[in-house]
Amino acid sequence: MRKLPYLLTLLAIIASHFSFIASAQAKSPTATPEASEEAELKTIEKIKEMVADKVSKLNLVEKRGFVGVVQDTSNTQITVQDIHGKKRFVDIDELTKFQDSIGSSKTFGISDITKGNRLAFVGNYNKDTERLLARFVTKTSSIPQYIQGTVTAVDDDEYTITVTTNKNEKKTVDIEKSTTTKQYSHKDGVQKSGFSQIEEGEKILVVGFPDEDDSTRLSASRILHFVNATDPASTPTQKDE
Repeated sequence: MRKLPYLLTLLAIIASHFSFIASAQAKSPTATPEASEEAELKTIEKIKEMVADKVSKLNLVEKRGFVGVVQDTSNTQITVQDIHGKKRFVDIDELTKFQDSIGSSKTFGISDITKGNRLAFVGNYNKDTERLLARFVTKTSSIPQYIQGTVTAVDDDEYTITVTTNKNEKKTVDIEKSTTTKQYSHKDGVQKSGFSQIEEGEKILVVGFPDEDDSTRLSASRILHFVNATDPASTPTQKDE
């Protein structure tokens, strides 16, 4: 007899369940399993198309920078000629930052740019349109140079190093407060470094700007030096000339 209330409750739940299904089907006579499945497939296809389109757009954009001489300007665009003589178009928006020089806090605006100015640009490059959306615009009086060689002297007082290049040319490299210095080892890969960690005999890569009055002197913007340079495995072969 005690089981009777449980049976009655169970029957009531089952009855209400079928009643709900019947009611739903009555309100939506077209909601067949086949129609629902087709609608779900269409939704999935739309999502896949959206994702594919987003990935395609992302693949077209990459971080890139270059130096060029200004040919023309407008409120939203700068036309320049790069070091290879190619005309390039640089787009400017409200997020673009203008810096007077590397490491300087002084800024300027697009209205201050005139034809003939030499500028360095860093931003998002669209490989389809071949246009750069600038994020940083910096004035520069010279084009950055790249040198590779061996550290042959370190001057702790002057914060300079002497680099003998692979062409047996000597360059005096000034280490600035704004210089980004990193080191590479086969064991640890690329790590943050500093002037005090650069040693004579190490292989080194330097990117910087030449002194206007001394062609043998370079102000470094980026440095990568190689720890245990005598170990061939510690130096990436793709960096060798």
